[in-house]
Amino acid sequence: MAATRRRGASDAENQRLNVRIDPASYQRLMIHCVMSGTQPGKFLASLIDTHCRAWRVQAVQANRSVPTTGDDRLDLTAGVNLADATAA
Repeated sequence: MAATRRRGASDAENQRLNVRIDPASYQRLMIHCVMSGTQPGKFLASLIDTHCRAWRVQAVQANRSVPTTGDDRLDLTAGVNLADATAA
């Protein structure tokens, strides 16, 4: 008998989410979903789309705008003139 392949997180269209909320919030969520005719998952997805910022993470570090040499410190060999500095 062949083994079944489990779908990974990147393969699935929808993800499963288990959360713990207080009973009053759960009751409000379920009443809202019943009264509006939406599924709880779709309602939560719409809340996330509306209120959560979309973050981008750069996967490949070779695409950085500033080339790196292995040292992330600034080059201060020219010196710093504090007399010309102004406070913000």
